[in-house]
Amino acid sequence: MFWLCVQLIALLRFVVVGFPRRLAALAACTALAVVLWLHRHRHSHQALTGGEVAETILRRNGLRTQLGVTCGWLSDHYRPAEDIVVLSERVFHGTSLGALGVAAHEAGHALQANRLFSTWWPMRLWSPFGLLGLGLCFWAWLLGSVLEDQRWLLAALACFGAYLLFLLLQLACEADASRLAIRELLRHGLVDRAESRVARRVLRSALATYVAASAASLLALALLTSGIEWDAAAEHARPVLDALRNYPPALN
Repeated sequence: MFWLCVQLIALLRFVVVGFPRRLAALAACTALAVVLWLHRHRHSHQALTGGEVAETILRRNGLRTQLGVTCGWLSDHYRPAEDIVVLSERVFHGTSLGALGVAAHEAGHALQANRLFSTWWPMRLWSPFGLLGLGLCFWAWLLGSVLEDQRWLLAALACFGAYLLFLLLQLACEADASRLAIRELLRHGLVDRAESRVARRVLRSALATYVAASAASLLALALLTSGIEWDAAAEHARPVLDALRNYPPALN
């Protein structure tokens, strides 16, 4: 029975979250691929590669972050534990403005991680709670549906809200990294104003993948809340709210 519940939860998680999110991400990645293809012949006036741009941004900001190369398409990422920016071969050796924008974006993540006040740290610190909330919300939803208990459904809603907050923090972090990328490209003269507009267009298309994931999660949230009877849920939540309102207790 337990393994049947595990399989049911896995199927429910894929149907409610996994499939819509992958479908939305596929559409956004397709749009990004089109934008990169359209601007594949637009190059920087300095004919720099993505690897040279990332190296320049990192070193001029006094960082010792290492650069790495990996295979695959759109596999660029930053590894905070190893403090290394990993670029795909197409971006590392590419000279198009799209490649420069992606390289600068990943260097922007390194800048975020090496600064105390940035959008990087709220996202990193909250990520364990957000992913835990995603894992627990479907168990709570299943218990609430089987037992017809609104309290479990509210718990599922709270757990999924923690995951949704993680997605929003991640979206803010990615947007900030793109802002830093354009700023650093212009600040160090790696691109001019006209070229920066092309790089910004590419980064906006990349950001759309995270927007699509957040939108798909909002759809999942709507499905989870469809079974909640809000009048009954409010009755269950009222004692908790009253206890919070009266805390701390008055001293006689």
